[in-house]
Amino acid sequence: MKKLAAFLLVIFAIHSYAQDIIPNGGFENWAGFNVPAQWQTTNQFMPPGIFTIQKSDSAFEGNFAMEMETIDLDGMLVPGVATLGILEIGSTHGGIPFTARPLSLSGYVKHPSQGDEVMLYIEFLKNGSTIGSGFWSTTDSIGSYSLFQAPITFFSSEDPDTMNITILTDPFGPGSKLYIDGLKLNYPLTEISSKKENENLRIYPNPATNHITVSLEHAAVHSIRIIDMKEVEIKNIKVNEHEKMKINVENLPHGLYFLIIETDQTAIREKLIKY
Repeated sequence: MKKLAAFLLVIFAIHSYAQDIIPNGGFENWAGFNVPAQWQTTNQFMPPGIFTIQKSDSAFEGNFAMEMETIDLDGMLVPGVATLGILEIGSTHGGIPFTARPLSLSGYVKHPSQGDEVMLYIEFLKNGSTIGSGFWSTTDSIGSYSLFQAPITFFSSEDPDTMNITILTDPFGPGSKLYIDGLKLNYPLTEISSKKENENLRIYPNPATNHITVSLEHAAVHSIRIIDMKEVEIKNIKVNEHEKMKINVENLPHGLYFLIIETDQTAIREKLIKY
């Protein structure tokens, strides 16, 4: 952690310029096989035919993910870096217009290398000053896609005008590799109090031990998310139907959770007890 913190003092000299989504957060759009649309990367500093960033068809969802790697270039280590801002040697600046206040940034990662540290940093600015940030890193070897969460803390009650995300493989670890896909900002959802909606929704059994069944009439369900008391997403099931949906909750630890049922009309939030 200390070595990355020292490197961040150099690379995150960020100022801003003002949107409310992560552009190409699923890394589906590429110019060729090594330029992810909307992102700047360390590929721009590499000689022809050598890449720190590549399009990968080993995706968690959709067709593609981003593969990042630290390259040894004649004795000089060049990390895989991707940012929504402007990337220069030793620094990033800029970002995208952004005015919302999300709770966290989540996505899916694979980290097949060992003995190295990969990380992600998200920052929110107002008039060039940092008013919020989130951070995630790991040194664990992760062989298959796993969900990560980077909780976001705001230090001011103001809304931001700029957001930047920077993803980094280990600048001191040759061969440090990271696959990343499905970046998503998570927001608090207002509980739905509509009696009509609640009458149409059935979740049973609740409390639950192994499985629950979700039934919602008169609305097409797009997704069902399970989040814990800290608003961390545990499970995300994508659907598009009116029928009953059976969800396995056997591996959830005992406790209180929330189901977020997103439909073509609204979002419904209901408590789920697992025992």
